[in-house]
Amino acid sequence: MKTIITCGHQYSGYEYVFDMLLAAGLQPPKPSRREGIEIGVFHQKILAAHDVASNMLAPQQALEPGKMWQELAIDFFLGNMESPQWGWADARSAWLFDFWKGMDKQVYFVLVYASPEYMLDEMVHSGRYSAEEVMLHLHSYQTFNAHMLHFYARNPERCVLVELKSLKEQPGKFIETLQAQWRLALRSSDTGASSSPAVSVATGAVARMIARQLLQQHPQLHAMYAELQSAASLSSACHDDDGEEPLGASVLTDYMALHQRQANAATALAQQATAEQLKADLLELQRKLEGAQTQVSALSAELERERAKVPARNDSQREELEQENELLLLQLHQVQEELENYFLKHQQVAQELKEITRQQEEEKNQVPLAHAYWTRLHPAEVLIDLREPIRGSNWYEPELDGSWAGPGQTSAIHMPALRKGKYDMLIDVVDAMDATIIEGLNASLAGHPLELKKEIHDRSAVLRAKVDTNQLPPQHEWTLQIEFPAVISPASHGSDDTRQLAVRVKTIKFKAVN
Repeated sequence: MKTIITCGHQYSGYEYVFDMLLAAGLQPPKPSRREGIEIGVFHQKILAAHDVASNMLAPQQALEPGKMWQELAIDFFLGNMESPQWGWADARSAWLFDFWKGMDKQVYFVLVYASPEYMLDEMVHSGRYSAEEVMLHLHSYQTFNAHMLHFYARNPERCVLVELKSLKEQPGKFIETLQAQWRLALRSSDTGASSSPAVSVATGAVARMIARQLLQQHPQLHAMYAELQSAASLSSACHDDDGEEPLGASVLTDYMALHQRQANAATALAQQATAEQLKADLLELQRKLEGAQTQVSALSAELERERAKVPARNDSQREELEQENELLLLQLHQVQEELENYFLKHQQVAQELKEITRQQEEEKNQVPLAHAYWTRLHPAEVLIDLREPIRGSNWYEPELDGSWAGPGQTSAIHMPALRKGKYDMLIDVVDAMDATIIEGLNASLAGHPLELKKEIHDRSAVLRAKVDTNQLPPQHEWTLQIEFPAVISPASHGSDDTRQLAVRVKTIKFKAVN
């Protein structure tokens, strides 16, 4: 019987590695034979008995459980005697490396690690953690992996050290490594990763930017990652950041998307008010319907009584009563149709409100966290790329080298507020309908006029300004406003283009000074 224990930091992705092993033929753990204890419960109890807090992120030292715990563990192994190769995955096994190793000579360890960028990407993008909790996890990355690396160095024949990213690149090699080292009967496949849940890497530009900024302040984490890479049985060929595009424009796009979600939340409140009004209308119609039904029932009963009293020859009076009854029935049907229409509208709005509420629950922690990190750790250089769609007004669709301002004479760009400090702003104007438009152009940021220095070259220009954000209002979002003395249509020069244009802007850049 061979036992495989898969372990790694909480954000190493070790669960995906275990899923890959299960797909390759490893048997999951059964409860202990006598007590029926699950492996997760066993870890919880043994750590609690040794005063290890449930929120402890990394082991400070290995535990040395006594004879009682050893007997419980033996019973756990007896419960899995019929499985020739079995195992489990649990980060808490790191506290018990030596304990589990001593249980049997055929207990082996798959130790999983990931880059610090991966850990921070996952944490920040999820939006579930405060800044203080993120810092605690940074420390735990160093402590946990140092503990794991120390155990691996002392027990290389019982351990395989693998990087999460390498399994996505070469899943077949991972299984082959286990087969060769421990003679496991696992199914080898180059597509093994697809048979288990895919390795999930957060791709939000804000999350990646935050990760980079934080890790620049903690070089010891990259040093630990380098140690793991050099010692690993299986590691990736390149670093997570290799070949990535600059994050400036993507970060700004992601941040603005978060503010758009805030606007959506305001829309949701308006829809909620509409839903409440529809509910009130529905209750009023139900009340009217019940009243109409009561009235019809009373008149029907009265009609029957009158029919019994009226002689058979008095057909005209009977016909008059029947007409009144039919009129009441018609009114009742009209009320019922109106009720059905309101009910359908209510259902539609209620469904939309439910979906918006769900989105709000998912996003409510992301905006404050993203804003907190943005104001503390945003890049030294912020780039607004008008070759891509932006949040603003009075801009035409982006072209290959920028966006034209128009048809009005005032254009706006909405952007996140910058951190306190001084910046050099640069506006790259690649074309203009006339040089005089550039000469008469004015700009302001958050209502504060900017003193522009213009380097004009025919119909292109570089516009520069000094920005001191200490003089700007403390808001989450600012508006950069650009005013033009005129707009001109290309049609006035014989073109088929009838748009009203001022200038075409490629990029707007804010660079921190010192």
